[in-house]
Amino acid sequence: MSTRIHILPDTVVDKIAAGEVVERPASVVKELVENALDAGARSVEIRLRNGGRDLIEVVDDGCGMNARDARLAVKRHATSKISALEDLESLESFGFRGEALPSIAAVSRLTLETSDGSVPEGSRLLVEGGVVKGEEPAARQAGTTVRVEHLFANVPARRKFLKSAQTEYRHVLRTVVEAALSRLDTGFRLEHDGRESLRLGPDQQLRERAEVLFGKKALSGAVLLAAEVEDLHILGLLGAPAAARRSSSAVHLFVNGRPISHRGLSYGLYTGYGELLPAGRYPLACLFLEVSPRNVDINVHPAKREVRFEEEARIRDMVITSVREALSRELGARPLSLRVREGDPPWHDRGLATRLSPEAKAAASDLFAVAKGDEAGGGVNAVEGWVVDAVIIEERSLDEETMIWKDHDRYLIAQIKGGVLVVDQHAAHERILYEQALAQLSGEPAVRQQLLFPRLLDLSAEQYALVEEVGPLLERVGFDVRPFGGTTMALQAVPPLLERVGREEEVFLALLDDLAERGVRGSGVQEKIAASLACRAAVRFGQRLDPEERRSLVDQLFACSQPQICPHGRPTHLVLSLEELDNLFHR
Repeated sequence: MSTRIHILPDTVVDKIAAGEVVERPASVVKELVENALDAGARSVEIRLRNGGRDLIEVVDDGCGMNARDARLAVKRHATSKISALEDLESLESFGFRGEALPSIAAVSRLTLETSDGSVPEGSRLLVEGGVVKGEEPAARQAGTTVRVEHLFANVPARRKFLKSAQTEYRHVLRTVVEAALSRLDTGFRLEHDGRESLRLGPDQQLRERAEVLFGKKALSGAVLLAAEVEDLHILGLLGAPAAARRSSSAVHLFVNGRPISHRGLSYGLYTGYGELLPAGRYPLACLFLEVSPRNVDINVHPAKREVRFEEEARIRDMVITSVREALSRELGARPLSLRVREGDPPWHDRGLATRLSPEAKAAASDLFAVAKGDEAGGGVNAVEGWVVDAVIIEERSLDEETMIWKDHDRYLIAQIKGGVLVVDQHAAHERILYEQALAQLSGEPAVRQQLLFPRLLDLSAEQYALVEEVGPLLERVGFDVRPFGGTTMALQAVPPLLERVGREEEVFLALLDDLAERGVRGSGVQEKIAASLACRAAVRFGQRLDPEERRSLVDQLFACSQPQICPHGRPTHLVLSLEELDNLFHR
């Protein structure tokens, strides 16, 4: 009787298994470097030729192997890392499956040279296509050298899908960078086509090694993070927001020294940065988590890149909190502060600002250098296409006069000590309203502005459920929304900051869209609500402000805890120094 089911030959099985472990040269480098680190190496050298297609050689000074162990090491499922199922719950090594060497040997010509130092000579094995072709003594010190030649030569379908030599080299480089970040006690050297491209000494500090890997300029202003809660430890190096990049390639995550990819941890990191990151940008960051091996499952994928946590929500929230606190502690100081007027800001009664606290007044300085004007009443001058409204602002708390100009109803311009201050009126007002909304969400509920005629909102079932879910937060910020039958709701009151907007229904629905898109679970919901409201309630780019509103806007901005950026990460202002202005005019 014929059968449709049959057992695959060992050679085919080996090549299939190799496909799970070896995707490209970088996969080979990763496995061999991790083996070297597990062997206690203090020095690891990697040599490549043609991006790793023709040659990958990894040399280490670890504990090495004797001849018997070397023969076992090229067999499948041979390992020194575990001996029983229970060992998987306390793994502290990189490798444990015993698949790396036999999988690599199945798709290449592999030479293994090793010695444990117990006898004068070591051993050398040659393996081709998964079959041991030869064994001989080799004179060498303790350690291991693995030489991989002609990767995928016996699997041409795999070899033709490799990218260019330079592309494959970049993947290898990232692998080496991750290994170097995870083991600061070990030295690394990388050589490609005879040219040394990376050299790192052993026993470096995290910042010192990161500066070599990423450059001192990229690490300028980077913040060190260290946090500990019970059995969870977090160490990190957080790049300054100004060093943010367009891709997430500079984000490096580690769990118990193992480089990983994890959406939850990435989300925690980005949420911790919050509005410090411009939209679509990613930080340069290295984050190291130390957890009990029993609370993390690293046996999810053959490449061991993915992990699962027993308490993922707890770990994510700790990442958010620790990143946010570290950045706030280091970057929260105000680089600029302005003198403020006594009493209420001019637009206090119009819902655009709140009374400045005594602390804000006490913290304000005389940044504004007084610009005395000859025209006490101000005037309008045209200078090379700029319409400048030279308005003299009287300050009861100052003996001198300060001028603030406007440019095309977009930017506010003022003379300050040592230069010129330029403020983006929309971004600045976003920051002001964002912090007000956050204060209301975390403190006393907002005073509501009752609508003369309630707005009926015809919501979808999803929007209706969303309003019910975040109802308490909407109420705290100043919304009053009541059921009106079916999925219709009546908007009866709005936050005072929307009073001047006149688009209450549009703003409310847009807020629901933002929450539906970004989610309402976990940390950061209050920030999402505050950022959405601030964006839509802030004065528009091109909206005309009268002289008192301009001055109050600047006063309010520099009373904020983080006046440098808007909730979306854009700068609220810039300063042109006299030196920069002189350079522009070739003085």
